Amino acid sequence: FKGIAKPDRVELSWSDNASNEQGFAIDRKHDIQSFAEIGRIGANKTTFIDSTVVSLKTYTYRIRAYNGAGSNMGLDFPVITTLGDGSSVRLEAEAYNKMSGIANNGTGIGSCDNGDYVMFAAFDFGPGFDLLTARCTVPAEYAGQKVLVKIDKRNGATIATLKVQNTGGWDNYQEQSAPMERVTGIHDLYFVFSGSSGIGNFDWFQFSRSSTVITQQDKRMLNFHLAQNYPNPFNPATTIDYQLPSACRVTLQVFDIRGRLVDTAVDRDQGAGHYSIQFSNPELASGAYFYQLSAGDFSARRKMLLIH
Repeated sequence: FKGIAKPDRVELSWSDNASNEQGFAIDRKHDIQSFAEIGRIGANKTTFIDSTVVSLKTYTYRIRAYNGAGSNMGLDFPVITTLGDGSSVRLEAEAYNKMSGIANNGTGIGSCDNGDYVMFAAFDFGPGFDLLTARCTVPAEYAGQKVLVKIDKRNGATIATLKVQNTGGWDNYQEQSAPMERVTGIHDLYFVFSGSSGIGNFDWFQFSRSSTVITQQDKRMLNFHLAQNYPNPFNPATTIDYQLPSACRVTLQVFDIRGRLVDTAVDRDQGAGHYSIQFSNPELASGAYFYQLSAGDFSARRKMLLIH
């Protein structure tokens, strides 16, 4: 059974091991919901497309072969949907397909000791990502331990190494990032924990693409655009996406509710393309803020809410 997440759908495929089925029923659930049937297809069919998914959600699918005598119960298979144009993909840590050693608390993973791992099957890297982000808690005594991201097998090639830093205790979640090698295509994905016992607790892992390489035809089709940040409200970090149809000087600035400049997230020349910026500022108080994109003659502003 394989589930591939695309920006606007999930593509399911499986092996037909039955010889007398009338067809296959496809069940789906999200989070703690119960399974619900979302479709049926005829006998000897082995693919199904679910186009009713929402970005950055974890869905679990089940395929059932059925006939007049009833139906069998297939294996549960979690799939994590991508975000928008595929510039980011978030993996809920507890939605792994296989693990060794770790503890699953239903909303994340813990007890991540040296050599433990979680595996996500058939992950689609698409054209590749260049940034790994993890939301985790790490007490001071375990700072400096590592999360190794590997592909294809437990001891496969390492494409990213996140050296975790002290977050101020087991209950204080923070986002930490590391650069990663751009890998394309579909691979089994392993997060392998390296260091002493109790490396940290992990809520989710996210892969992001800082910009998208586009063709000359794509460039002509682009317009200036500033997207709403996500998540919103946020704490401590949020992502701001924007796109440029041509090269220009770009500034992305943050203002408080009184219009005072409090931070500058971007101030540089950039080429045409899609961009995704991670923004956080621990010195800012809770409240409403505005972020403003200025690019050439274009200017746009949106509101976001920080909650501590």
